[in-house]
Formats: sequence, structure tokens, C-alpha cells
Amino acid sequence: MVNIVKLAEEFGQGKKEIQQLYNDFDELMKSLQNAYPIIENFRETVRSFPRATSKLNKAKRITVNTLEKLAEEYLIAINLTGEGLSYLKNWMNNMKN
Repeated sequence: MVNIVKLAEEFGQGKKEIQQLYNDFDELMKSLQNAYPIIENFRETVRSFPRATSKLNKAKRITVNTLEKLAEEYLIAINLTGEGLSYLKNWMNNMKN
């Protein structure tokens, strides 16, 4: 993120372009925040399936574990995107354009 902003500054990109980048990151953040609870809900739904055959139980465990890892990755992405948004906002506020 920092490298993108530095490159934009070096190539004379102004506040308008950085504002567009900020808007794009904001949309990404909204999408991530909307998707996270859906993944968590799906994980809980799968987890609540009753025990059945050994193959189904194994598939259930694998699916729950995969969804847990996916949810963790979403949290990381949400945190990184939030940091990017903060950086961009501060950078825009300090621009002279």
C-alpha cells in the first residue's frame, strides 16, 4: 500500500487519484465486512449438522476447519484494509493538491 502511494506521488498523481484509490479500498472493506459474518454463519451451520456416516463426519470436520481458516484470512484482510484506509486518509489530508 505504501509503495502504491509513493509511486502515485512520484508520477504526479493528485488527490483525485488517491481519493479514487481510497474509495476502492473502502468498497473492498465493505465487501469483506459483509462477507465475514456469512462465512461464520455457514461454518456454524455446517458444525451443527448431526453426526452421520464416518465419511460425512470427516467431510464436516474438513469443511469446518477450512471455513475457520477462511474466516481468519478475512479478519487479516479486514485489518490490513483498515490500515490502508487510515494511511490513505492521513496521506490525503497532508497533500498540498
